Amino acid sequence: MLKSAPALLRVSACRHVRMASNSDTAKLNVVHDTKSQEFYIKLKEGRGDESKAVLQYSYIDPNYVDLEHTVVPVQFRGHGVAKILAQTAFDHFVDKGALIRPTCTYLQKFYNENPLPKYQDKVKWS
Repeated sequence: MLKSAPALLRVSACRHVRMASNSDTAKLNVVHDTKSQEFYIKLKEGRGDESKAVLQYSYIDPNYVDLEHTVVPVQFRGHGVAKILAQTAFDHFVDKGALIRPTCTYLQKFYNENPLPKYQDKVKWS
């Protein structure tokens, strides 16, 4: 009997981003939750509370994914958090050989600002 793969996969050891509320560089870990079909980063707020930034996707077919939605809590916007999620998701699906449809407006912007050949060959708009 085969065991199924774990639903939570740590995608990157860490990425660094400078947060405006803290002069230190924050270490952000991207987690890929395959069961919920999302990439996320847990973010610590000043009071010790946690929130999370997410990029949600769905499969159009087994080799074609729709990157649907990206949300970053207001206090963390403008500091590169969404870009880390976008790059991680694009790289993940490109490495798997999947086609990508970025329906989220932020992900369309990310794609247009990062015209890498490896992305151009995999983005399909319809």
